[in-house]
Amino acid sequence: MRRSKLVIIFTTAVLLNVTQLLSQESNIAKLTGVWEIEGTLMGDNGEGWLMPHKPKNPDCETKDHVVFKEGGKAFEVFYSSECAENRKEYDWKLDENQIILSKSDVSKPMFLHKVDGDQLILGLRPRPGSDKWMYVRYKKIEE
Repeated sequence: MRRSKLVIIFTTAVLLNVTQLLSQESNIAKLTGVWEIEGTLMGDNGEGWLMPHKPKNPDCETKDHVVFKEGGKAFEVFYSSECAENRKEYDWKLDENQIILSKSDVSKPMFLHKVDGDQLILGLRPRPGSDKWMYVRYKKIEE
């Protein structure tokens, strides 16, 4: 009887681990692509009305965006008032419900609130050490 309980506990633990890994891989596949910044959600817990993102020059052909590539490379792209590209490159990884961007000794954790179809909502800390989150919504524009 005791052995049966141990086998059930062990099997359950293995299944939970496998399920978590599959979910992790699924989220990585969903995140891979180009995400245009739509704006900041004004409210708590990733809900509320959207305050649209205001680029420096709304007439630029390409909009500010984030790219997550397979193999752990990512970059943020913002455009100047003259539409010149400003790109910051990072390594990225998904750790449960956090996306961690890193470059040299600096890491930037983001809370993965939602990734579903062409919508991504990330929680960002407004300043280092803050216990609050600011939620930003993105729209997938390219796989």
